[in-house]
Amino acid sequence: MRSALETFQPLETTAEVYQRIAQNANALGLSFEEVEAITKTVSRTIALSGADTQAAAGAMRQFGQALASGALRGDELNSILEGTPALAQAIARGLGVSTGELRKMGAEGQLTASRIIKGLQDQEGAVEQMSRSMEVTAGQAMVTFGNSLVGIIGKLDDTTSASRKFASAILDLSSAMNRFSSGEFMDYFRDAKQTAEGFNNEISVTLSQIRDLTDARAKL
Repeated sequence: MRSALETFQPLETTAEVYQRIAQNANALGLSFEEVEAITKTVSRTIALSGADTQAAAGAMRQFGQALASGALRGDELNSILEGTPALAQAIARGLGVSTGELRKMGAEGQLTASRIIKGLQDQEGAVEQMSRSMEVTAGQAMVTFGNSLVGIIGKLDDTTSASRKFASAILDLSSAMNRFSSGEFMDYFRDAKQTAEGFNNEISVTLSQIRDLTDARAKL
């Protein structure tokens, strides 16, 4: 969340890149602080590239997939070179080559995950400096707002358990409807509710749980 908010990138794709790097943290000799720092560097270069939200998400996903496979090549490399040039430039500068040479290195399998990570670590300070002068777009502002909204909903749900209650209520109703359609509706009374009054009470509880969710969202 911190990385996504600081770099104006979608939380979901930021988390995906973080996860891909974290999965290889031991092999790459990275601490979790370093994983976060690299995630921020990648996100900042994508923001610097001026890619729209969809293109940025696609580039981050391609980068994550490249790390998972152990090397950057083929369609993944082409996507980054064409869609997020600032990320390609940061990798190239970190490796001491031109962006044109990246294609050749990718074809030869030289753009391994470890080399890419090392190159991005070398460029962390320079990328951060460039991002400070970047003008935030309306699209990036909306992405940040969406990230914050997700965070608030998560914290609110932890407090009220509204989503869990709602899911439980819907499953109860679904179970009753399935029994009805299969001719076993009376079993529903015998097994759990005993009487029509008991069934009515179950519906009341369900409606109450749905109101809890509505109230939680109203507070938001």
